[in-house]
Amino acid sequence: MDVPQIVLVTGCSTGIGLTTAILLAKNGDRKYKVYATVKDLARKDTLEKEAGSLLDSNIFIKELDVTSNEQISSVVDEIIKAETKIDILSMHTDILRIHSENKSMEMMDVSNVKTPSQIA
Repeated sequence: MDVPQIVLVTGCSTGIGLTTAILLAKNGDRKYKVYATVKDLARKDTLEKEAGSLLDSNIFIKELDVTSNEQISSVVDEIIKAETKIDILSMHTDILRIHSENKSMEMMDVSNVKTPSQIA
Protein backbone atom coordinates (compact mmCIF):
# COMPACT_ATOMS: atom_id res chain seq x y z
CA MET A 1 0.00 0.00 0.00
CA ASP A 2 1.27 3.46 -0.90
CA VAL A 3 1.73 6.12 1.76
CA PRO A 4 -1.57 8.03 2.04
CA GLN A 5 -1.78 11.71 1.19
CA ILE A 6 -2.43 13.88 4.22
CA VAL A 7 -5.54 16.02 3.82
CA LEU A 8 -6.71 18.91 5.99
CA VAL A 9 -10.39 19.74 5.44
CA THR A 10 -12.11 22.70 7.11
CA GLY A 11 -15.82 23.24 7.70
CA CYS A 12 -16.67 19.58 8.29
CA SER A 13 -19.69 19.86 10.58
CA THR A 14 -22.08 20.06 7.58
CA GLY A 15 -22.33 20.46 3.84
CA ILE A 16 -19.51 20.23 1.34
CA GLY A 17 -16.78 20.07 4.00
CA LEU A 18 -18.45 17.10 5.70
CA THR A 19 -19.02 15.33 2.39
CA THR A 20 -15.46 15.96 1.22
CA ALA A 21 -13.91 14.61 4.41
CA ILE A 22 -16.06 11.47 4.39
CA LEU A 23 -15.58 10.83 0.67
CA LEU A 24 -11.81 10.99 0.98
CA ALA A 25 -11.64 8.97 4.21
CA LYS A 26 -13.80 6.21 2.73
CA ASN A 27 -11.67 5.90 -0.41
CA GLY A 28 -11.30 2.16 -0.87
CA ASP A 29 -7.59 2.35 -1.57
CA ARG A 30 -6.99 4.41 1.61
CA LYS A 31 -5.18 6.97 -0.51
CA TYR A 32 -6.00 9.70 1.99
CA LYS A 33 -5.58 10.28 5.71
CA VAL A 34 -8.03 13.02 6.62
CA TYR A 35 -7.89 15.65 9.32
CA ALA A 36 -11.44 17.00 9.42
CA THR A 37 -12.00 20.23 11.32
CA VAL A 38 -15.05 21.79 12.93
CA LYS A 39 -15.32 25.22 14.49
CA ASP A 40 -16.94 23.82 17.63
CA LEU A 41 -16.43 20.23 18.80
CA ALA A 42 -20.01 20.25 20.09
CA ARG A 43 -21.04 20.08 16.39
CA LYS A 44 -19.01 16.97 15.48
CA ASP A 45 -21.79 14.37 15.94
CA THR A 46 -22.73 14.04 12.26
CA LEU A 47 -19.08 13.81 11.25
CA GLU A 48 -18.45 11.09 13.83
CA LYS A 49 -21.53 9.15 12.71
CA GLU A 50 -20.59 9.37 9.02
CA ALA A 51 -16.95 8.41 9.73
CA GLY A 52 -18.02 5.28 11.57
CA SER A 53 -15.23 2.73 12.00
CA LEU A 54 -12.74 4.98 10.19
CA LEU A 55 -12.75 7.45 13.09
CA ASP A 56 -9.28 7.71 14.64
CA SER A 57 -7.78 5.41 12.02
CA ASN A 58 -8.33 7.15 8.69
CA ILE A 59 -10.16 10.32 9.73
CA PHE A 60 -9.30 12.51 12.70
CA ILE A 61 -11.45 15.34 14.05
CA LYS A 62 -9.86 18.59 15.19
CA GLU A 63 -11.34 21.83 16.46
CA LEU A 64 -10.44 24.78 14.23
CA ASP A 65 -11.84 28.28 13.98
CA VAL A 66 -10.31 29.55 10.73
CA THR A 67 -10.55 33.13 11.97
CA SER A 68 -8.06 32.34 14.76
CA ASN A 69 -4.41 32.49 13.70
CA GLU A 70 -3.48 30.77 16.96
CA GLN A 71 -5.80 27.81 16.29
CA ILE A 72 -4.64 27.56 12.67
CA SER A 73 -1.00 27.42 13.75
CA SER A 74 -1.75 24.90 16.49
CA VAL A 75 -3.67 22.49 14.25
CA VAL A 76 -1.20 22.73 11.37
CA ASP A 77 1.75 22.25 13.74
CA GLU A 78 0.06 19.22 15.31
CA ILE A 79 -0.53 17.62 11.90
CA ILE A 80 3.00 18.39 10.69
CA LYS A 81 4.43 16.90 13.88
CA ALA A 82 2.43 13.69 13.38
CA GLU A 83 2.68 13.38 9.59
CA THR A 84 5.64 15.64 8.56
CA LYS A 85 3.50 17.22 5.80
CA ILE A 86 0.09 18.27 4.56
CA ASP A 87 -0.48 17.31 0.92
CA ILE A 88 -3.95 18.76 0.34
CA LEU A 89 -5.82 21.65 1.93
CA SER A 90 -9.55 21.67 1.23
CA MET A 91 -11.35 24.67 2.74
CA HIS A 92 -15.12 24.85 2.99
CA THR A 93 -15.75 27.68 5.39
CA ASP A 94 -17.81 30.84 5.27
CA ILE A 95 -16.41 33.76 7.18
CA LEU A 96 -18.64 36.65 8.19
CA ARG A 97 -16.89 39.92 8.85
CA ILE A 98 -18.54 42.93 10.40
CA HIS A 99 -16.76 46.25 9.91
CA SER A 100 -17.48 48.43 12.91
CA GLU A 101 -16.51 51.70 11.20
CA ASN A 102 -19.28 51.61 8.61
CA LYS A 103 -21.35 48.77 10.05
CA SER A 104 -21.29 46.94 6.75
CA MET A 105 -21.17 43.18 6.51
CA GLU A 106 -19.09 41.16 4.12
CA MET A 107 -19.44 37.46 3.44
CA MET A 108 -16.29 35.79 2.22
CA ASP A 109 -16.36 32.24 0.90
CA VAL A 110 -13.05 30.55 1.44
CA SER A 111 -13.08 27.97 -1.30
CA ASN A 112 -11.13 24.79 -1.68
CA VAL A 113 -7.72 24.27 -3.20
CA LYS A 114 -8.72 21.00 -4.86
CA THR A 115 -12.24 19.64 -5.21
CA PRO A 116 -13.14 16.05 -4.34
CA SER A 117 -13.55 15.20 -8.05
CA GLN A 118 -10.00 16.43 -8.72
CA ILE A 119 -8.44 14.24 -6.03
CA ALA A 120 -10.71 11.21 -5.60
